[in-house]
Amino acid sequence: MRDAMSILIRPVVSEKTYGLMDNHTYVFVVDPRATKIDVRNAVEQAFNVKVVNVNTLNRKGSRRVIVAPVSRACAPARSGPSSPSSRATRSTSSRTKDRYGTASPQTNEPRSPFPDGL
Repeated sequence: MRDAMSILIRPVVSEKTYGLMDNHTYVFVVDPRATKIDVRNAVEQAFNVKVVNVNTLNRKGSRRVIVAPVSRACAPARSGPSSPSSRATRSTSSRTKDRYGTASPQTNEPRSPFPDGL
C-alpha cells in the first residue's frame, strides 16, 4: 500500500467544489497511476473517514496557442481575374502632402522638420 500523501496531491479549491462540500463530496487532484481503490484507501487513511463512493475523471490541461501575425508575403493569393478597375488606383501628381497637410512639390531634397525652413 502506497502512502496517502503520495496519492493525494492536493485538493481542488473552486466555487464548484465549495458547493459540493455541502453534499459531503470532496475533490482532490490525485496521482494519475492511482486506482479507485488506492484513492479510497488514501482518503480513509489521511482523514479517518469512511468513503462511500469514488468518482474519477482524467482531465487534460489546455495549452496556450500563440498566433503570429500574417504578413502580406505569406497571405494566400486572391482567386479570380485581376482587372485594373478592381484595383485601387493611386494619384500620380507631382505634388504630395507633407506631414502638416500642406501640398508641396515632390523633390529629392530632405525637408526641414522646422516649419520656417531653418
